[in-house]
Amino acid sequence: VAIKILNAQLWSIGAQEFERVRRLRVAADRSALDPRIGRVIAHFELGAHFCIVCELLCELSRMAGGVVATPAAAAPAALPAPYAPHAPLAALQMPADAGVARKPALPQLQPAALRGLAASVLGALAFVRANGVLHADVKPDNIMGDPSTSAEAGALCFRLIDFSNAMTPAESV
Repeated sequence: VAIKILNAQLWSIGAQEFERVRRLRVAADRSALDPRIGRVIAHFELGAHFCIVCELLCELSRMAGGVVATPAAAAPAALPAPYAPHAPLAALQMPADAGVARKPALPQLQPAALRGLAASVLGALAFVRANGVLHADVKPDNIMGDPSTSAEAGALCFRLIDFSNAMTPAESV
């Protein structure tokens, strides 16, 4: 399992997220569909924090079985000239973006994986909308791979996660 821990100030948002996803899963079970959304298992409090126990999924870049195209080998970033050893102090100037953490770029997906990802995400969004919810935060970080389903079905399976920004259509105006 994975545990999402929400800061004490976000307790009510965590409780709302858990309840929305739980209701979506109940609707999915009634209709015998797999809506391609992450599953919530339970919730608990830790101090003043709201914690959601979810199924364990994996990042797109960690999916096995040819999901990810082998990226070209990245050369290690060389230090810019001002950071070269023994550079004079006058030459040491910090670039404007120095110290800013950068996320690694998403790997390129194989065409079959990209089609599976699109079908999973669009199916999830259609199911969520049909059940009166807008996700409101679709981005690569909120799409995870489900390796257990992929291995069983022989096809790739992706799931939409993080419903903390989700709302009803009435809330969106």
